[in-house]
Amino acid sequence: MTLADQGYDLHTAGSAEEGLKILKESPNFSLIISDQIMPGMLGVQFFAQARKICPNAMRVLLTGYTDMDAIIEAINSGGIHLYITKPWRRDELIYSINQILSRAELLIENQQLNELVKKQNAALLELNKNLEEKVRLKTLNLEQSARELKTSYERIQLILEGAELAMSKIVESRDPYTAGHEQQVAKIACTIARSMSLPNVQIEAIRIAGSLHDIGKIAVPSEILTKPGRLN
Repeated sequence: MTLADQGYDLHTAGSAEEGLKILKESPNFSLIISDQIMPGMLGVQFFAQARKICPNAMRVLLTGYTDMDAIIEAINSGGIHLYITKPWRRDELIYSINQILSRAELLIENQQLNELVKKQNAALLELNKNLEEKVRLKTLNLEQSARELKTSYERIQLILEGAELAMSKIVESRDPYTAGHEQQVAKIACTIARSMSLPNVQIEAIRIAGSLHDIGKIAVPSEILTKPGRLN
């Protein structure tokens, strides 16, 4: 059985120059096999150039030499993945080629997985960046809303304090005899509230209530409020 019988697409060249030309025209070969002794250049020299054209191809060198220095040079300069010494048995050669092609397929799959992981990581980084930006904008919006709410609260407080003072003055104007009475009641009530360890919010409500506890006097006619004698 030959490699062609196993369904491989084979391309042959009669010289190193012709082989390099074929590689340049279609640099997507999975496997390159070369003899060490060829017309024009050695197999090591051929692979040194072929490696630049097809960096992902597996490279197999056929050699009749058993000199380890020559083999090491071939591995270092040409990036040889496998060397096979002559003479070889056909079944052993085909087996070795099948093994190295399987290795090539695994390398390709690994590269594809790495590319996929890189793309997914890039997508995740972009997604994370978008989420961080959304969180940042949301935080800014919340901070702005909090500032606006605080400003509104302070404005309402001023309005309430103004209304409280105005109502207190109106009550005093209706009954000058008790002027300052509301403030004294509020002061005493707050002192009692603090001694009871009530919350500040509740103490403030008590103060306002004390300041306005005589507000009903506004609806009472002046002649009744200022009458010197007993009411009947």
